[in-house]
Amino acid sequence: MNPARLAELNHQRALAREQLAWIEKEIARESGQVAPAPVPAPTTLASASLLAVTPTEDLEAYSPDPVSAAADTRRGCFVTLALIVLTFVGVLTAIYFWRYSDRPLLFPSPNSSVDPSNHK
Repeated sequence: MNPARLAELNHQRALAREQLAWIEKEIARESGQVAPAPVPAPTTLASASLLAVTPTEDLEAYSPDPVSAAADTRRGCFVTLALIVLTFVGVLTAIYFWRYSDRPLLFPSPNSSVDPSNHK
């Protein structure tokens, strides 16, 4: 078994025990009974290191930065627009060279010009 997974499962079990102890304490307080003594959870070395990190510290490490997210989004939109324009120009160029290569529209050679008055 993966030691990191085992440590995470032990950590989750410890959190569940803490939650159950809190629920028992709240039930005892609401019913007017004496709260039972909390049972200490056995911890291993790996799960003890996981317990040292509080959940808020974990969340702060992964919180998004709105300024960089907006900059990344703007950059992505510009890259997408540039790719669309380049693809459109490439398709038009391919159509021009594929379909009209025998009778050029843009740069006709001087030998291929036809006199319109002599045209029948």
